[in-house]
Amino acid sequence: MAVRTAALARFGANAVRPGAPVAQLEDTLVPLFLLHRYQTEAAIKEIGGLDYRYQLRGDGQMSPRVVAAAEQRKALGAVLNTLSSEALTLPESLLQILPPRPPGLARTRESFPASTGLTFDPVAVAECAADLTLKGLLDPQRAARLTQYHARDPQSLSFKELLERTLLKTRPAPNETDRAPDSLAREIKDAIYVRTVEALLALAADPTGAAAVRAAVFEQLAGIKAANHGSSAIDAYVALRIEQLQRSPEKFLVAAPIEAPPGMPIGSDED
Repeated sequence: MAVRTAALARFGANAVRPGAPVAQLEDTLVPLFLLHRYQTEAAIKEIGGLDYRYQLRGDGQMSPRVVAAAEQRKALGAVLNTLSSEALTLPESLLQILPPRPPGLARTRESFPASTGLTFDPVAVAECAADLTLKGLLDPQRAARLTQYHARDPQSLSFKELLERTLLKTRPAPNETDRAPDSLAREIKDAIYVRTVEALLALAADPTGAAAVRAAVFEQLAGIKAANHGSSAIDAYVALRIEQLQRSPEKFLVAAPIEAPPGMPIGSDED
């Protein structure tokens, strides 16, 4: 993340060749803005992780052991930093040099998503980065392992603790007067929070998920709704989504993820 921050600070018009459409900066930005995606994926594997070997009887290799609680909590802290609005808000100086895409330069699967038409969409960019983290962090199998490991060792990281720390990181201030002033960073923080809640809703609505996992998520969602006083439009929207799930789980429509440009493997057999 430190390398990414330094590189973004240096990113500018010189990232495309002279004479090339400046709008290509949008695509050049993709691997830089998402520079942390693979290390985030690696760190997430520590959370609810098991250190193991494929053993043969008598080969002397170590037996499986749960990753130490301190290591899991350290990994969780690092991963949650990738969900901060500070990390996912691009500076105004960069946004001012990103023009709309000209005719003949359509977006491809290698481009960032956008809900703003031809123009660059910094909110959708932040949402797709957040969804990359949330997909791994709130994986149903990882949640089930955390639940079981905590049952075996009460000192280990629990799924409830993961949920609470994730919401603490992503949820805006509860009172309108405590929230940041209107700004792009505030809009992005709200968007990250909504993506977090949508990930929780998807986990709760998954009929194949472990009962303990779904119960823990329903408890958190009920707490969010109970503490929600409708102090903002985002709060009202989140409350509505939770109510939709509670009222009719079998009919609840899970929100589609904000798709990021593809990652590994890079290239294809045809290249």
